This record gives sequence, C-alpha cells and structure tokens, in this order.
Amino acid sequence: MGHQRNYSWEFKLQMVQLLEKGEQNPSQISRDHHVTRSLLYVWWQLYRERGEAAFVPTQAFQSPPEVDRPQNAQEHIAHLERLCGQQALELDLLRSEVDVLKKVWHLLPSNSDTRS
Repeated sequence: MGHQRNYSWEFKLQMVQLLEKGEQNPSQISRDHHVTRSLLYVWWQLYRERGEAAFVPTQAFQSPPEVDRPQNAQEHIAHLERLCGQQALELDLLRSEVDVLKKVWHLLPSNSDTRS
C-alpha cells in the first residue's frame, strides 16, 4: 500500500521548469527526483494551462491587508465584490484542477492495478 506524498509548490515549479528546458527527458527527471512520470505530466499540463499561477500557494488568494479595508459603505461593497471575484477565480481554478486530475486518475500507477 503506497502513501501519498505532498510536494511543495516550489518543487512542482522546479520540476516543470526542468521539463520546459528539455535538457533531460521526463523519465530521467522522474528517476532523479522520485516522482512518477504521470504526475510530472499532470503538473506540466497545469503549467501550460495557467503558468506559474498553477502552483501559487493559497496565500496569494487571501484578502488584501487590513490597511486596504474600505472606509465607507460604497467602498465596503466594492471591496466585498472584489473578494467574491477572487473567490470565484479560486473556485474555478480548483474545479479545473479537479477535472484534470479526474482525467489522469486512471493513468496513475497506484490506480492501474485492479482491486476488488
């Protein structure tokens, strides 16, 4: 039974940049960094679709600092609308990531063997 490993966004970005350079083939990168090729391809596809934003930590989606909070009702409404827009973008991003993962789920080695 394998265990699921969590990779940092910096690591994912580094792997994709190695793929983009083309100096090593995906199999070599996979062996050198102990990551499956299929996972590398998932990250690479995400990178091609969204660039570095595909790996940005969730802190990038947080609301602006307290000093940027609105002073009156009209500014407050505009601020809340911006927050809703940011959350909608984050939700779209997460939904598209789930869609990509669903498409490649059956390609992952841990899911290729049949279980009853």
